[in-house]
Amino acid sequence: MEFGRVATLDGVDFHLPGPDPRSRALLAGRRPGPLQVRVGQPRWTSEGATPPQRLGDYAERYTCIELNVTFHTIPEPRIVAGWAAAVPAGFRFCPKVPRAVSHAPTGWEEAAQRFAALLPHFGNTLGPCFFQAPPEVGPEDLEAVLVRMRALPAQVALEVRHPAFFRAGRLGEGLFSRLAEAGIGVVVTDTPGRRDVVHRSFTSPTLILRFGGHAGEPSTRSRLEAWATLFQEEPGLQEVYLFVHQPDNLRMEELAEHAQVAMGAAFVPPKGPRQRGLFGCSTKSIRDYNL
Repeated sequence: MEFGRVATLDGVDFHLPGPDPRSRALLAGRRPGPLQVRVGQPRWTSEGATPPQRLGDYAERYTCIELNVTFHTIPEPRIVAGWAAAVPAGFRFCPKVPRAVSHAPTGWEEAAQRFAALLPHFGNTLGPCFFQAPPEVGPEDLEAVLVRMRALPAQVALEVRHPAFFRAGRLGEGLFSRLAEAGIGVVVTDTPGRRDVVHRSFTSPTLILRFGGHAGEPSTRSRLEAWATLFQEEPGLQEVYLFVHQPDNLRMEELAEHAQVAMGAAFVPPKGPRQRGLFGCSTKSIRDYNL
């Protein structure tokens, strides 16, 4: 994840903000059962793996994936159906909304229709999609963003990056109110170089957390453990998708496995046989996108 990447962690304050009373009031009593945390990565391959790791192999170790490829291209339905066939029941894909929808100044409607038509091919493996607003999109553009999100017939969470959306560890009132009203969840990005975007203003029982780590740094493990504690303290959260990012890709698995341990009893482990076996979905079938 390039967003918020820094050369050194010196001087970075990794403390997480306190709870947002608005979220507590909004989501009070929403958790009907135990909290569930799925852990995944932004790719299903490990560099240096021989032979290249297949999606089915990845799904035997993790329970979700941040599917960045859909941001850059809208795959053919048969490809998506193959991905869905390669994973066990309980696995979830979280596709990023195509940039042709989220970033294009005009003509986004056709791309939204194509993406919407693709989603049923994920079947029951479809988790929440996430809409990454361009960094220059500020509060004055929020209604236009919501129009695009409403064009998608799926659960969609929103990631914003403009500093004007954030206030001391919380979302600004305008954004919080509109997302809560629409039932739209948030994507929180915990990254060293943009501590202003780390917040606890949860507008839905489902949360996507993109975690930028530095394996080998003691702070990375303690940060994951802090999130695990925070999740348990938020009674309105029902489901969390935790995606770990790591500059040193060779240590991505190490970080993801520590995240699984840190989540404790809330972690949803891989289980069950693959749905219909592999579909030839090797690492080489998609490009490696990691934003």
